[in-house]
Amino acid sequence: SLGERARELSASILADPEADPGALRWAASWVVRLRWEELFAALAAQAQHPEPRARIAVAEALAQASAAEQGVLLRLLADGDAGPRGAR
Repeated sequence: SLGERARELSASILADPEADPGALRWAASWVVRLRWEELFAALAAQAQHPEPRARIAVAEALAQASAAEQGVLLRLLADGDAGPRGAR
């Protein structure tokens, strides 16, 4: 199904530490919109992406999440060295 293909592609994009910011924006929006909690850790890890536009995409996805999902994502960001860097 389209949803399963989107989930697989999103997982692949989020697993790439140098994912294209546009692809990351797409994947992040799917993860949050469809509440694919099993991909939240991978989304949070992208807060360390070397490209500022990619980190902004993660922040924008966080802004679209529900309060409960934001809590989960923020805990993941606070875990270890996964905190966001200043995006400009």
